[in-house]
Amino acid sequence: MNLYLVILLSACLLLAAVSDLLYRKIPNIITYPTVMCAIVGNTLIGGISGLTHSVEGLVLCLGIFLVPYLMGGMGAGDAKLMGAVGAILGPKWGFVAFLFTGLFGGIYAVFFILRDTDTRSRYWLMIKTFLYSRKLIYIHPSQSDKQHKLCYGIAIAAGTFAAVGWQMTGGSFW
Repeated sequence: MNLYLVILLSACLLLAAVSDLLYRKIPNIITYPTVMCAIVGNTLIGGISGLTHSVEGLVLCLGIFLVPYLMGGMGAGDAKLMGAVGAILGPKWGFVAFLFTGLFGGIYAVFFILRDTDTRSRYWLMIKTFLYSRKLIYIHPSQSDKQHKLCYGIAIAAGTFAAVGWQMTGGSFW
């Protein structure tokens, strides 16, 4: 992996995570230039092969996050950030970053649930109801619970850093 693309990716992820944490938004000014620089950079490095590598990664990673976005479970900025990750890493390592992101996102969600007493008691009540009645009954969050949302840009950053770190140390799935 090219050092300049790693630096670009690191800057993009750090800016996105901080922006998501502070403002609950990942702005286009972070994701769009990153995608363009990734496509141009990979094309300059690998020619047509680099271009297809970048576009395939963009389409795969954006496509994976498109479904949760369309269902309302994720913001558009999260999907575009994952697309930018795919544009830099390509389809193989973009998918690995997605897997690590899911792992870190799950850990983050459990931590988030355990930290918030209202959410924790609501989920505990759903579990007890299921154990006693064998019926899964969803209890809708209160208005104050709806205001608490995960900053998934943090999970995307952590997962991508883990994937890049693993790639740089020679790790491989296949």
